[in-house]
Amino acid sequence: MLYIQEDIANNFLEMLFGAMDELIIDDPWSANTDIGPIISSSAAKDIKKYIDLAIVNNRVLHQVKIPTQGSFVKPTVIKVKSITDLKKEIFGPVLHVATFKAGDISRIVNDINNTGYGLTFGIHSRIDARIHYLCENLNIGNIYVNRNQIGAVVGSQPFGGEGLSGTGPKAGGPSYLYQFIKDDDVKTYNYNDKNTTLENAQLLIDDCSQIGRKVLNSTSLPGPTGESNILSTYPKGVILCLGPTKNIAEIQAEYVRKNGSIACIILGLSLRNLQELKNFSAVILSSSAENVRDAKKALADRNGNIIPLITNAKNLQNMKIERHVCIDTTAAGGNVDLLINAN
Repeated sequence: MLYIQEDIANNFLEMLFGAMDELIIDDPWSANTDIGPIISSSAAKDIKKYIDLAIVNNRVLHQVKIPTQGSFVKPTVIKVKSITDLKKEIFGPVLHVATFKAGDISRIVNDINNTGYGLTFGIHSRIDARIHYLCENLNIGNIYVNRNQIGAVVGSQPFGGEGLSGTGPKAGGPSYLYQFIKDDDVKTYNYNDKNTTLENAQLLIDDCSQIGRKVLNSTSLPGPTGESNILSTYPKGVILCLGPTKNIAEIQAEYVRKNGSIACIILGLSLRNLQELKNFSAVILSSSAENVRDAKKALADRNGNIIPLITNAKNLQNMKIERHVCIDTTAAGGNVDLLINAN
């Protein structure tokens, strides 16, 4: 999805279409090939069907020629009003383009956040206030400013999203290794699920006011000269502490609060109800393997954001949101075409 401010849209699209016409679509074994075929003929067929519908609706702005043999799909630019027009991911060489007025930025941010996906976002701008606003308000795991959006480097640009695009600490980040440690010392307790109804549990969650976007910590990571890499952590939000005993739940809640998130203690909840509850970001449960499995299944059956299940409250890494901002600090000077024509 590409948003272009309408003031520069015509010149930008002219350069974009020209760059597309220079692409070499061919056998990926060839070193000079830019784009290879789609992974299967059936996948290519689905993407072509999507493009054909856009052609019928007069929304295709540009296409590139492709070989006659193989499961190739024409690189295609499709005009849309906004990201809300995209009902699913088209995993192929299809770029959706929308234009916007300068005053539309807040609406665009809301539209992007409302998709529920938040992996990567790129900004090309010399306006510091706009860059700051986007970085502060987008629910995105990795934001790239005035540079390309690919090639995340371990230790410099820890990679991972949030919402439907991620489940926990970023790959290549300082908290990632902890996800592979087995907690052999975790004690488990019997679970009583006969005390709290779904309705009462939701009321408890709703009573927990959502916290703001206050940064818990920001760390400058090493990287090449002329590049800034900042990894920031934010509160996870409302975390359900299911105990299962009152003492264990209070210990869980203490760990949650120490890490800036909101603890919501619920005892006696049927684990099946985790599928229906709303407005929480994680679950902590110290119980038997069978109960943990039931909780995981209920969370997996949910619609919307991916919700992690934590079996050890000491594993603090899952209780934070990690966001990374990478800035090409050299791009703001010189020829403005460096920003418009960045790849």
